[in-house]
Amino acid sequence: MSREGSRSFQWLVLALVLLHILPIWLFEYIPTQDGPCHLETAYTFSHYSDAGSEYSRYYVRNIAPVPSWISHLLLGGSMRILAPRVAEKVLLTIYVFLFVGAVHYLLSAVDRRKTFYVLAGFPFIYNHLLHVGFYSFVISVPLSLMIVAWWWKQEDPLQWRTILLLDLFLVLLYFCHLVSVVIVWLVLPILGVFRHRLRIKELARLALGLLPSVVLPLHFLQTWGTGVSHFGSPFPRLRELASLGPLASFSPGEHRLGQVLGLVIAGLIIHTVRSHRRHALESTSSKSVRFAWAGSHATQRGFLVAALSCVGVLLIAPESVSEGGFVVDRVMLYPFLFLLPWLEPGFRRVSVKRAVGSILVVLSLAHLWQTARHYERLGADLREYTSGIPFVHPNDTILPIHFDGSTTGREFESSYRIGVLWHAVGHYCTDAGAIGLFNIHGNKKLFPVSYKAEMHPFHTLGDLRGGNVSDIYPARYAEPIDVILVWGWPGDLGEVDGRAELERLTRNHRLVHQTPRLRLYRLKAAGKA
Repeated sequence: MSREGSRSFQWLVLALVLLHILPIWLFEYIPTQDGPCHLETAYTFSHYSDAGSEYSRYYVRNIAPVPSWISHLLLGGSMRILAPRVAEKVLLTIYVFLFVGAVHYLLSAVDRRKTFYVLAGFPFIYNHLLHVGFYSFVISVPLSLMIVAWWWKQEDPLQWRTILLLDLFLVLLYFCHLVSVVIVWLVLPILGVFRHRLRIKELARLALGLLPSVVLPLHFLQTWGTGVSHFGSPFPRLRELASLGPLASFSPGEHRLGQVLGLVIAGLIIHTVRSHRRHALESTSSKSVRFAWAGSHATQRGFLVAALSCVGVLLIAPESVSEGGFVVDRVMLYPFLFLLPWLEPGFRRVSVKRAVGSILVVLSLAHLWQTARHYERLGADLREYTSGIPFVHPNDTILPIHFDGSTTGREFESSYRIGVLWHAVGHYCTDAGAIGLFNIHGNKKLFPVSYKAEMHPFHTLGDLRGGNVSDIYPARYAEPIDVILVWGWPGDLGEVDGRAELERLTRNHRLVHQTPRLRLYRLKAAGKA
């Protein structure tokens, strides 16, 4: 590639990065499922000891070495100087730069010509896991790629300084997410065999050197158990993988775009196999070479084996381990990303390469446009849902009650795989300083804060997550609840009289704010018990 062409390509990548940052800043809300809950947890932790706050009455701080600390520390720290939603936007902006930079770094570490395939990484920026709101995990993905790229470049991978740094990097990665640590543990020995020609004794030395990075994961599993959920059939997972499932969040149409990109990647795989076979035939006198497993490209084939190994993990992994869910969805990102460094960047004609690059750019922009369109559509729901924030005061306790099933999955009719209103009450907690009674993080001790036993809403208020309003009892809470947020028209709930339930739930409250779908009720009697 000429210097001018290289410079043009760099400008193209920078333009795509800036375009992919736009949805973060153009829209008031980023529609994610657990994102508001992460904001609420980080805000509570960072303002726990503030003068005038009452968080210590409801929560206890947890300083246990568990995964997912990274996003809460970054969000909580920036919330000391930035508004919560601005802090979220800053974090996701950093993530976009990290993601593209990590893919580029990995490709350039293998072969500078392969940086062409950074274009194939852009559609994976706005992935399903990001929109579920797993901020720590999505940060762990580029960090994983950077660790692998850094180790690939080491001439002496078993030098004690190298192993020490690798352990430190893996500890940092652990505080993002354990799944990514496992993936890196899996990939490093594979690349060590292909890149560094490590043999059994040297692999044993590598395993021994990485023992310090195993301490925290073992402590976590020992503390929280190793229970797993059902494993499921591998065939639906293969179908999801073939249609690039990680690209779909808000509509089935995103699967169609994923299928097109999957066909492009399949074409690039065929191109790579044929290219490697041709090179092998040219470099050997044997005419019996059918598949190029030897030759000048042998070291890079470690990434093909790594990608296939990730597919193997995907097929046998349980849906959840210990307290962590979405295991299969998390692993599904990695086969595509580790496949990119193996793809052959050379094309016989420049016009073919330009055509492939153009297709990848168009698919990236199409996915970005789809994402922005759904951000705008779902942002209207979030604006209506949060329109009652001005009526909520600092230290108010607030309980959300959804009559439309938007905490149980029926909301997926409008947002496909993402429950954008499941934890949207978190915005009341961060913007108004309220104390939420539906913080799922507070229901566990895996996050920076958890509810005190005597103030635990999930233990006293009934089945908050079940979606049946007749199973929720605000009067049972340890003290009168200041604000009750009702979303959705009560109407007829089948065997349950919705209007009667609404009267029961808000008997001691008065209506202070109303929209077509939102009602906000405030406690009639001032003060708390």
